[in-house]
Amino acid sequence: MHGFSAARQAGVIVASLAFAACSLPAQAQYYSLDGARHSGPATAESGTRFVRLPDGAAPASAVLAGRSVLFDGTSAMIGASSDAVFVAVARGSAKAGDVKAGPGEALMLQPYGRSPSVVSFDAGRMAAMFGPQPPETLQGFVADLAAIADEQSVGIFFGLYQRTLFDLQNPGGPRIEGGRASVMGAPEVVRIRYSGVSDPAQIEAMVIERARAALVARDANALAQLLDPAPYGGDDLSGGGDEARLLVARELTAQYGGQAARNATLRTRPFSDFVFVSSVE
Repeated sequence: MHGFSAARQAGVIVASLAFAACSLPAQAQYYSLDGARHSGPATAESGTRFVRLPDGAAPASAVLAGRSVLFDGTSAMIGASSDAVFVAVARGSAKAGDVKAGPGEALMLQPYGRSPSVVSFDAGRMAAMFGPQPPETLQGFVADLAAIADEQSVGIFFGLYQRTLFDLQNPGGPRIEGGRASVMGAPEVVRIRYSGVSDPAQIEAMVIERARAALVARDANALAQLLDPAPYGGDDLSGGGDEARLLVARELTAQYGGQAARNATLRTRPFSDFVFVSSVE
């Protein structure tokens, strides 16, 4: 029997940051920042941010990042960092459980079913993303942001609060976020982290189950995302070694793919706040 240890290989994977599958409300329309129709959270990729516009006055709920979110007349930008999905509200409200975000606030949805939180965001900075001539479809959204920015400026003038430097898309800075997203932003990892499951044993079981399914299906791309990143660069896999990691996954699917996967032993190793497959034998 031949074994595999991830420690014998070197490589990285650069993977797109995707959201967990969502059921989208019928009373909403989604647009990318250029004003084009967007299919919503389920197809968002790394760096993608899009705007949700309400279509009708009735409140609507959606499952986002493993949580039920209630939208009430909500215009908002939805996006993600490697460690949170955010709903930045320009009009109406977004509520998860007892936590509610209103205009000028962002609802932050954490992985593993952790309690959501609310932060203020710089509405002027967000409005500037659309440039001096926003797409016609999104002009109302940008106008709402501008109105919030005016209120924030008045509050800053009177010392009610200070301008925040918190960047919703890159909370640790672009360099740190870009590196961590290459590990935790892999679709297979995101799907598990934002499933709402918090129990470590269940998380490990989900990783093993998904990795074994990838072996059975000979899906090297899915398997590569679940391999222990420590020997591939650790927290930052953006250096170009993703080809080597994928090559290892291809070797594994060739050796243990198909029905042979059912008899393979998969071992795991904790890394950061997740658990990855460290060996297959």
